[in-house]
Amino acid sequence: MSWSNPSQQEAQECYDAAKKKYDTAAEEYLRLSKLRDQYKSESAAAYQKYGDQCDRLAALKREDFSLKRVARYLKSNDGNADREIYLSRVWAIDVSAKLKEFITCSGVMSPPFGKAATSPCVADETFSARAKYLVDVEYARVRMLISQEEAKCSSSEDVCRELVKKVRACESDMADYKKTMDSCAFDMEHYKKYL
Repeated sequence: MSWSNPSQQEAQECYDAAKKKYDTAAEEYLRLSKLRDQYKSESAAAYQKYGDQCDRLAALKREDFSLKRVARYLKSNDGNADREIYLSRVWAIDVSAKLKEFITCSGVMSPPFGKAATSPCVADETFSARAKYLVDVEYARVRMLISQEEAKCSSSEDVCRELVKKVRACESDMADYKKTMDSCAFDMEHYKKYL
């Protein structure tokens, strides 16, 4: 068989073979095109989810940083939270006593004005111990959430990478099928002249 001058029967056989190959390549091309679009859609949703998880992770890390500062203050010697509470309590008692001296009303008992300057946290030094405990518990909870969120982010990032690989693989295969279709279309056009 000659490319430049085939017989009518040879041209028909070659034309039919090229058309069959073209149709098969076209079907695969369309299937891969739909699959690629599906992967792109999934990829967009995965990137959105990944972004949301990274935002939550960043918020948790900011909270973690704040809790570290509070914990460091409560535990440091410079913070002296217990000492400050003690001094506040002494100050409140002193204010109450001074106010009783200056405010007198015949026949009426003066209200305990010092109570206005006190609060449960000032009245009891165990508050600072409780605060330290609560900060430590919250810090542990936030650290656990951070590790969980980091795992989710890592997983989402892997999913995004995998979807991008699938999209690229589909596009590569589509390019190969497109070349096959173009080649077959050229052959069909050539052999059509001899029918």
